Amino acid sequence: MHILPKYLILNRRRIRSLPPQALPQWSNNYNGYTESVMSRLYDKFPSKVIQRDDLVSLYRDWKDPCLCFIATMVWGGIDTTKKKRLQNLLTQPESEITERMEKTRRLIKRGLYPLAFISWCKGGENNIEGIGYSFFSKIFFFMGQSIQSLQQKPLILDKWTCNAFFALFTQTVGIDVSRELFYIPSREAFEKNRLIYPKTADSAFVYTLYVTHMNYWANALKVLPNQLEQFLFGVNLRRDNGPNNPRNEITKMILEMIEHLNQGDGE
Repeated sequence: MHILPKYLILNRRRIRSLPPQALPQWSNNYNGYTESVMSRLYDKFPSKVIQRDDLVSLYRDWKDPCLCFIATMVWGGIDTTKKKRLQNLLTQPESEITERMEKTRRLIKRGLYPLAFISWCKGGENNIEGIGYSFFSKIFFFMGQSIQSLQQKPLILDKWTCNAFFALFTQTVGIDVSRELFYIPSREAFEKNRLIYPKTADSAFVYTLYVTHMNYWANALKVLPNQLEQFLFGVNLRRDNGPNNPRNEITKMILEMIEHLNQGDGE
């Protein structure tokens, strides 16, 4: 039986009152491409704004899986400069992207989230270099939101929600259980990168735990799971680096957990 973490109990009102996410225009870095799928993106979103509901509608329509994929990557802020992930994706044949999306949708429709997750990881049949779980879980999310028959919908697992899940999961099961599933860095390393991530062999299992726990916690709070996910994702630190930003609150919790772990190991 899942337990509602103390942090969620204390922030129940903030989570319930969270306004819908509203994103600005996409970066100018996404303009000017000549590939067919990018032309379709520009035609579909002439205002250069993509919101969550726009993507849910696009996935529900499912007439252009390749456009669904690229629109999701742009919505998620995929890199176009240093690592040039978008440019790499645009070299992939559309037929191959569509095939990956169709295979993934069949798995998501059946609720086989671990298999979908593994298929996109290194060595999986859907893997694309440079597209990790912070991006491919966005595909899972919008597929799940567009399939009404799914009772427990998949969610986005990225750097910030992974940090949050680690902290909340640890609040309920203890650090000894969490350290079996997550890489826990030194205090100095975490202060520098603010990054907790699942151990490679357990990543699909951690994603499953994340989805089941988040759905349970959201139901207990009487909010939608994606609303809880948005709250835990927090606000960009360049816009709000204050103590009440969930990103900073979670960071503080994790630093305390690392300190406690280090003290325990030193005894």
